[in-house]
Amino acid sequence: MATTKINYQLIFRICAVVAFFLFAYYFPSIVLYVFLAFILALMGKPIAGGISSIQFWKWRIPHGISSFITISFFLAMLVVMGMLFVPMLFKEFANIENINYDKLSGYLTTVLDNLQTFLHDNNIMDHEETIVGIVTVEIKNLINIELFSNMLGGLVNTTGNLIMALFTIFFVGFFFIKDNIRFDKLLKVFVSADYGERLTAISNNINTLLSRYCLGSVIRIAIMAVLLYAGFLLFGVKNALFLGFLGGVLNIIPYLGPVIGLVLSYLFGFIDCVSMEQYNLILSIFLKISIVYIIANVIDNVILQPMIFSQSVKIHPVEVFLVTILGGEIAGMSGMILAIPVYTILRIIVIELYNQVNKGIEIHDE
Repeated sequence: MATTKINYQLIFRICAVVAFFLFAYYFPSIVLYVFLAFILALMGKPIAGGISSIQFWKWRIPHGISSFITISFFLAMLVVMGMLFVPMLFKEFANIENINYDKLSGYLTTVLDNLQTFLHDNNIMDHEETIVGIVTVEIKNLINIELFSNMLGGLVNTTGNLIMALFTIFFVGFFFIKDNIRFDKLLKVFVSADYGERLTAISNNINTLLSRYCLGSVIRIAIMAVLLYAGFLLFGVKNALFLGFLGGVLNIIPYLGPVIGLVLSYLFGFIDCVSMEQYNLILSIFLKISIVYIIANVIDNVILQPMIFSQSVKIHPVEVFLVTILGGEIAGMSGMILAIPVYTILRIIVIELYNQVNKGIEIHDE
């Protein structure tokens, strides 16, 4: 009677793959932190290597110390950016104290009266209803002690999560640099030893494409920040540097980032106008901000994104859109940020393993 040999290694690898995807599904934030730490390590390894090559007489800087110096350099850059832009943010919030709410109320009343007359004349709203009445009811329903308690709790929670995220990224990134973590070491858990000769090639391919993608994304963010800053400066929008930097950084979030940046720019522009009692400038400021964002995002969508995604990671724009939407459906905003890099990694692995199994025509993404 024939006996069946159970391949326990294959069962283990299948379980490892399933466990990984389940973990990524239920804990996308942790996966995002580790991935960002890996990206940080990709950018930091050349710097750490250069520092370690420095020689004083016969003594070289240990790799652990060079890794620490590299992480400290990135952390110092983050602190410097915070010192430059956080005061601008607090200045914007301080302008709220200068708002004359009586005059603002009078201005809004005039605007609402005109809008109400238009709605009544065109039978859009019943003559017995008033905008002030409708808004008052909604505000009473929305604003309560529980709301402010939840907002305060949310702010504290967000601050704590941000600190924890930064600590995790820099802490894990340090060890990724120090221990020279590579994809081929991680893939050995999931891939049979029969494909060991391809793991190094896969790892090098992944590192190359991700490095290109990260460099392209940084350049894209910088270009968008400069475009927005130049546009705001040209139109005389206040705090052009801060708004340009904010819009550039938020652009890292696919599709939603520009919308969030636009809304925040509207908010800051509105606060500046009402704090200086320049109510007649509100619509013009909104129009200027809209024009700048439209022009910048047209340049981004037509020129920057195709160059980055097509040239760096060899992905068609349609793929980018579909993969980003899928990432958002699976893991929300974290999924949208991770979608393209993760898809790039999986795509390389599948192609390389397929070529290894079928001995077909090899497709290289480099």
